[in-house]
Amino acid sequence: MDPCRVPVLLLAYNRLDTLQQVWQALRQAKPATLFVSVDGPKPTLEDRARVEAVRSFVQSHIDWPCDAYFHFYPDNQGCKLGVAGGIRWFFSQVEEGIVLEDDTLPHESFFAYAAHMLERYRAVSQVGCIAGLQPLTGWRLAYGWTFIRLPLIWGWASWRRAWEGYDPFLQEWPKLREEGFLQQALADNPSLLTLFQKQLDLLQAGQLDTWDVQWGFLLLRKKQLTVVPARNMIRNLGIAHPLGLHTRKKRPWLNLPLEPWQEGEPPPALLPDLPYERAWAYYFGAPHSWLKAWYRLGGDYPYRRFPWLHRFLEKYFLH
Repeated sequence: MDPCRVPVLLLAYNRLDTLQQVWQALRQAKPATLFVSVDGPKPTLEDRARVEAVRSFVQSHIDWPCDAYFHFYPDNQGCKLGVAGGIRWFFSQVEEGIVLEDDTLPHESFFAYAAHMLERYRAVSQVGCIAGLQPLTGWRLAYGWTFIRLPLIWGWASWRRAWEGYDPFLQEWPKLREEGFLQQALADNPSLLTLFQKQLDLLQAGQLDTWDVQWGFLLLRKKQLTVVPARNMIRNLGIAHPLGLHTRKKRPWLNLPLEPWQEGEPPPALLPDLPYERAWAYYFGAPHSWLKAWYRLGGDYPYRRFPWLHRFLEKYFLH
């Protein structure tokens, strides 16, 4: 599929500086169809001015042949409802497409990669999400891509069929928690189980304002996998941004190097890559920075060279 023909959704709010960097990548990719959803301002003059600057920019800087559609919220919806509403609007208009945020900078080859995977897995119901992020930079996959059971949402692509059934309020979760749904779905990855159940509980208690946990929950419910590339094609510009939502802690996945997509051989089976998935869960959920570095930079080396040490870390540090 021609990458230019894949519809793109850009989600934005009030960060013009990071948006301009992502916009430059869009100008190079020249998508023929662009959707832009911008959250509304909070009730301050400063935020209104920032949001208005973003809206003015996206409306006046499309300088390539493009069908453009805009969705501007009048008031601030927040990370959960604003982003989820923008994605819902997008997939109500198109069958498949790419989703970028105003702080997710893609490598130029990401668009060709996403187009290829959208076409390859369009009719494969076991695949629900295509990630551009590969955060474990020390990990070299045996194939051109692999699969995990939860989404990576900094630069991704999907289909309307996968998004159908998304519920920002997780109304099913209390009942399914009681029934042990997560314990069954993630029985072979206890660290991922612990990490994800904590996020679901925080979200249900109103202590987490996000949209992506619900997306992961939907994929698990549908038993759909996420494609993860062998090389990282997304850099997050917003984690350390003063206007960003998640700025209180240093994040080890900030400023990951970008690499070009190389197709490689497909995985032999549509199954989650358990060693990679476990390392990914440790990397995002480990409580110590040295543990995060161990699993990001070490790749599969800890498993092969120090299996006893890996078991020790899993038992005492990774839950």
